[in-house]
Amino acid sequence: MKKVFTLALSILLIFSVTISAAATATRATNRVNTDIQPDSIVRVGTPLSMEADELITINCTYSPRTADVDFGLITPRNTFIFVEGEDGDCNQTIQVSQTGNYYFAVRNNTSRTVEVLGYVYY
Repeated sequence: MKKVFTLALSILLIFSVTISAAATATRATNRVNTDIQPDSIVRVGTPLSMEADELITINCTYSPRTADVDFGLITPRNTFIFVEGEDGDCNQTIQVSQTGNYYFAVRNNTSRTVEVLGYVYY
């Protein structure tokens, strides 16, 4: 009886650890490869269906490095939440506050076209 109980407990423990790991794993990766025209904001890709408190990680580079570029999400309420790129790089995470469809977007605040390359993970 003790062996059966130990085996059942072991299976339960393994199963619960597997569920926890799956719940925190990245669901999708979107590749970013686009040119952003001067003084504009561009939605990149398709809508991202996200749950409240979910994280999105932005890992992008841009050229020219001196450009003023913001990376973020257009929310279901059509507002732009963003983080700033710095020296040609953006490697930051944003946590969303509500469930809904979000769009990854890049804003070019300069008077020159900016090339953006990288990935978005959520």
